[in-house]
Amino acid sequence: MFCNRGITVLMLAGMLLFICMADLAHARGITVTNGVRVSFNNAAIIDVHCDDISVENGGTLSLGNGQVDNCRNFTLDSGATFNDDTGTLNLNGLWTNNTDFVKGASSTIQFNTNCGETNDATGTGDTDDDGVADQDEPDGNGDGLPDILVSNPIILWPTNGNINVPLNAIIQTDQFNAFNIAMSEWQISRINDFSSLSMGVTSDTSLTELNVPDMVLTGDTEYYSRVRFINDLGEPSSWSGVVSFVTEADPFSDLNMNGVPDDQEVDDNLDLDENAVPDVEQDGIKCVNVNDNQQICVKVSDNVASIDALKYVALSSIDDNANCPDELPKGLISFRASLISSTDPASVIVYFSEQVVKNSGWYKYDTINGWQDYTDYTSINNNRLSMIIDFQDGEFGDADGVANGVIVDPSGPGTELKVPGDSDDRGDSGGCFINSLTF
Repeated sequence: MFCNRGITVLMLAGMLLFICMADLAHARGITVTNGVRVSFNNAAIIDVHCDDISVENGGTLSLGNGQVDNCRNFTLDSGATFNDDTGTLNLNGLWTNNTDFVKGASSTIQFNTNCGETNDATGTGDTDDDGVADQDEPDGNGDGLPDILVSNPIILWPTNGNINVPLNAIIQTDQFNAFNIAMSEWQISRINDFSSLSMGVTSDTSLTELNVPDMVLTGDTEYYSRVRFINDLGEPSSWSGVVSFVTEADPFSDLNMNGVPDDQEVDDNLDLDENAVPDVEQDGIKCVNVNDNQQICVKVSDNVASIDALKYVALSSIDDNANCPDELPKGLISFRASLISSTDPASVIVYFSEQVVKNSGWYKYDTINGWQDYTDYTSINNNRLSMIIDFQDGEFGDADGVANGVIVDPSGPGTELKVPGDSDDRGDSGGCFINSLTF
C-alpha cells in the first residue's frame, strides 16, 4: 500500500487496504483498480481538492462512515464495486455509473458548486433504482439537471466544526429552490452515524430553520446534525452533509452541579412533597424558585428514573404570542428527565408552594410547535397543590420528538387561551402579551 497526493491504488487482487488518512485527507485524485478494496473508516474526511475519483474494473471502494469533499468527477466503471454504507460524497462535476450500484438509504451523495463545474450524470447504471438509466434520466423538477442530481440541502449554520454554539441554536439551511419543500426532517445526535438521536423532528413549519427547543442540547457537548427535505408528493431528498458542532458551556452557574441554576435554588428546608425530608436532600426531585417568590418541584413517578435538570423560564424570553394562555401566574418551568423504558408511558408529579387557581390547565411551549394546551394529559390533586403530568417518549409531551429515553418539557400551569390581538391589562401574572412587556 502507498499513500501520496495523486493516488492510484494498484496492488494484488483481493488485498484489503485501509487508506492512509494522514496523506489522503489532502489527496488529489484517487483511482482504485485491479481487485483492490479500499475503505474509508473512523469518520475520516477526505478532501480531493476538485480532482477525480475513479473505481475501475475489479476495484472496490467503500465509504464506510467517512466523508469525501470536493470531488470533481466520480466514475464507476463496469466491473467496479462501490459501497456507500453510511458515508457522504460531495461532488461538483460528472457522476458516471456503469455498474449495478444503487444508492442506499443511509448514505449521502450530494452535488454542489464548489469546483466551478457543471453537474451532470451519465452511465448505464440506475443509481436511484427508478428503472431509468442515469444517462436517460428526465428533468422532472425543471432545474435543468437529471433527476438523480436533485441537490441535497446544505446546512449553512452552524458550519462544520463550530464551537460555542448556543444551547438554543437556530440551525439554518439553504433555500433549496429546486425542490418543492412540504416538510423538513431534522436530526441531532451525539453519534456521527445517527444511530441514537438527541432530537428527531419532521416539521411543516420549520423548513429551512430549526430553532432547537430548550433543554434538548447540553453544555460543552459535541453534536452532529443533518436535515432532508420532503416534497409535496412525500418524496424525500437525500440527507444533507453532516455538520458537527460543540455547544457553549451552560450559560448559568450551577456550582453544586445539581441541574438547577444557582440563582433559582430553593431554601434548604422546603418540603413540598410533605414527606418530612427536605426536597433538596432527596433523590428524584428538583425544585426552583418561580414567579412572586413561589416554588415548583418536579418529582419522578411512573417510568421516570431521574429528573436531570430543572429551571424557571421567564415569559419575557418568549416572543410567540399565538395561542398563549390568558394567565400563567407561575411562569414556565423547563425540565429534562431520564426514563427507565423508552417504550412505556411516563409521568412526573409537580408540586406547588401555592395553590394553582381553579380550572387551571397545563400549557406547553416549544420553538417548533408553539403554545399547546396539554391539560388532557394531566390530573390535578383536589388540594390544587400538586399535579400529575403524563408523557410518551418521542410523542406527546416530549419536545425532542424521538424515543431516546429522555423527556424534554417546557411547560407550566395556566388558564384560558388568549385571543391574538387582545391586549387588555390582566396584571403582572398575566399571559404572554402582558409579561413580554412587564418582566
